[in-house]
Parts: sequence; structure tokens; C-alpha cells
Amino acid sequence: MAEKIDDKYLHSEVTSKIIQAFYSVYNYFRFGFPKSVYIQSMLIEMRKLGLDCECDKIVKIYYDKQEVGECISEIIVNKCVVLNIETKEEPNLEDELKVYYVLRVSEIVVGLFLNFGKEPFHKRKYYPHQ
Repeated sequence: MAEKIDDKYLHSEVTSKIIQAFYSVYNYFRFGFPKSVYIQSMLIEMRKLGLDCECDKIVKIYYDKQEVGECISEIIVNKCVVLNIETKEEPNLEDELKVYYVLRVSEIVVGLFLNFGKEPFHKRKYYPHQ
């Protein structure tokens, strides 16, 4: 199931392809495999769709527009969308917010939370920097 591209969202062409890849991988494996299987399969599927993917990418963290540290993000797509992938039966708000926290403190403003649970679940996060 592919998401309709909506031009009112920043990077909607990229996020639509990511969600297309998510459902392709989910429909193949369903629920129950290790997280690493889904991550590696997502990388393969996204690259087939022409997306540039970086795994375990270091993301700089800022406070008051000054670099104060760094964290590792699971996947960065086209240098503009951060992904957080989970494999939980029932994702909770804390799982969903992990991607938001990276957006808040980095230069990236768009993220996706993808859960390969009993039911597929994705949520788009956006944090505009002032």
C-alpha cells in the first residue's frame, strides 16, 4: 500500500517511497523477525526505489545553534529524512518519540517512525527549526 504523495508536506516524495518500501518489506516478512532483518531489508528496498540510505549515521546535536554532541541514527534517507524502526507488538509513545527527539536537536526536520508489529504502523514527524 503506497502513500499518496502530498506536496504540502516537506520531502513528501522521499517519505512516500520510504513508506512504499516499508509495506513491501512488511508484506514479505510480516511480524516476528529480528529488527536487523527489517533494517537490512528496508535498505535494499529503498535503494531499489532510488533512495540514498546511510545506516548508523552520526547526527550532530545542537543547543542554541551550537554543536554540543552527536548521536547515531539508525537510517538517514537522502540526507533529509531520519528513520526509527521498531519491531514491537504494541509500540508506545516513547518508541514513537525517539525520531522526534533526533529531529529536535539536529539539522534534519522530517522523520518517520516505522513499526513492524503485528499490524504495520508508520507515523511522520516534523520539527521545523527556527
